Amino acid sequence: MASSNQAGQTLAIVVAAAAAAGIAIAIAIEATPHGGGGRHAAENPRRRSRKNPMRRYNVRLHGKIIDSVFQSSSETTKKEREADVKRSLVNHDGYDSGIVVVETSHK
Repeated sequence: MASSNQAGQTLAIVVAAAAAAGIAIAIAIEATPHGGGGRHAAENPRRRSRKNPMRRYNVRLHGKIIDSVFQSSSETTKKEREADVKRSLVNHDGYDSGIVVVETSHK
């Protein structure tokens, strides 16, 4: 396993190569309580036990699926989560207010 310093150097090389090629990249880094390894590295990366798991929602308009989105929500019931996702899509992302949001499985 690479140390955090080695990982940082590798990341810097990748970013520099992308910039030289004119490629824009976005990078997300998750910090762990113990640096970069230890007991957390061996855990399931999906972390199914987390408090607000990521869920999939189909977005329908006039009976047709127009999008599928993934979101975690702190709401407890399926109906509340669907309403929360719809509110977010309409108010933040500009979706038509007539959409219907349905929570689905990840299949």
